[in-house]
Parts: sequence; C-alpha cells; structure tokens
Amino acid sequence: SLIIINGVATQLYTSPTSTTQLSVIDNVGSGAAVPFSLPSPTLLAQPLPYVWGGALNGVWFHFACGDPSNPGILHWTHGNDPDASSDRNTLVVSSASEPLLNGWIDDGIAYVFSTQQLYRILPTFGNPLTPFQVDPTQCSKGLWTPWAFAPDPDGGAFFLTQEGIHHTAGGSDAINIMGDLRPLFPQDGADPQAIRSMNPVDFTQSTRLRLAIVGRYLYFDYVDITDQGCTLVYDRTLKGWTSYDRYLETGDPLVPIGVTVR
Repeated sequence: SLIIINGVATQLYTSPTSTTQLSVIDNVGSGAAVPFSLPSPTLLAQPLPYVWGGALNGVWFHFACGDPSNPGILHWTHGNDPDASSDRNTLVVSSASEPLLNGWIDDGIAYVFSTQQLYRILPTFGNPLTPFQVDPTQCSKGLWTPWAFAPDPDGGAFFLTQEGIHHTAGGSDAINIMGDLRPLFPQDGADPQAIRSMNPVDFTQSTRLRLAIVGRYLYFDYVDITDQGCTLVYDRTLKGWTSYDRYLETGDPLVPIGVTVR
C-alpha cells in the first residue's frame, strides 16, 4: 500500500504487525510526531457478508457482495476453487448509492440484487479480462434488506420491497403476491394501514424482516409498528396467505398469542 510520511511517498514493506510500528521500502528521513496517511490502503482478511454459489457451465463459482467500501462491486472466486480469489475477480455493477445486497443461482444462471434492480451474471466464455458481465433484468425492483429474500425451489425468488413481497422468475417483472394484505405496506405513496387486527410492518427494523421457505410454505417474519413480532405464512402451492401469528416476546422461545387463519 502507498503511504505518505511527512510529504514523502513510499510503500509499505509488509503488512503492519502492530499498532505502533511499520516498515517502508524507502528512507523517509527522521522526525517525531510527523504526519502520515494511507490514501488507499489494501485491507487483508475482510470478509464479505453475502455469499452464494453454484455451477455455471459445469464450473463452480462463489459470488459475494456487501463490501462497505465498495457496495456496488461484485466479487467471485476462482472456478472450482472456492478458497482462492484475486483482486481482479471484481466487477462494478452499480453505483455506491445502489448497493448490492444478495444473490442466488437459479437453473445454472447467477443473479444479484441491488436495492433497485435485479441483475443477471453471465459468463463471457473465455475472456481473460472480464470473465463475467452483468446485465439488468426486467425485474426493476430491488431488495429492501439482505435477509428478506428467499430463493424459490420451483424457480425464481421471493423478496421484500416496501410495497410488499414479490416473486420473480428468470429475471421477469416482479409480481406482488400480497393480495388483499397490500394495505399493510406503503402503496403508491399512501401510508400503510392496519387491517384484520394486523398492524403495518415496521420497515425501520430491517434486520428483523426475514423470508424463509420450508416445504411448500414461505414464512415472512417481521416486527409491526407496535413492536410485536409477527409471522405471515404463504402457501406456494395454493398461492395464497394461510395464517398470521403474533408473538409475546416475554418467553423463551417466543409464545404465539394469536393465530388468524386466512
């Protein structure tokens, strides 16, 4: 990494091993309490929070995103070598104002969601400079939170936006599956409303908005605006919402205090 010490530019000889000493490759003179800066340091062992992988054209790759310094960059491992990568295995997909949040592989095609758009990750078949390219799909809605997202075993994925839970398959237009529960979410600029003893979703508690699939059912866990934990259950076979649970958060585990069957 480049380092500037008292106005003299040089490079680190090796990664610092302590918080009080470092080695550089050039003589930069002597002094006490001199200023120094690292304009663009290389940081080692920085894990990425969102990783997915699978086979693309018979070669296994892992993709990752969520770099806080470069939120719009996609990373990937070497083919068939998930423990190795390179600083060249990156691609700018979106701007920093449109961070990448998560992705999955569906029927041999990789996808990545930003906050505004779903992108398709395609191999360039042997181009050594850019082994992958990323193209926007017809799904022009993005993830609200990295955890409110669930790949569909039957193809595509379910994901949460502020307008409700949507489904996309093959990068197609997002379809809102909320039905008559849409008022729980903001719609066309209108504020959400409580319906059937259910309060609107609290979108400020993003880490508690989660989607998961078990068997034929999609579970949407969330906190409502009264700070109560809730679960909505969607039947993927019948394509409808079947139940609603609220939880009293005083026990261990959480205790259901009401079930409404739809």
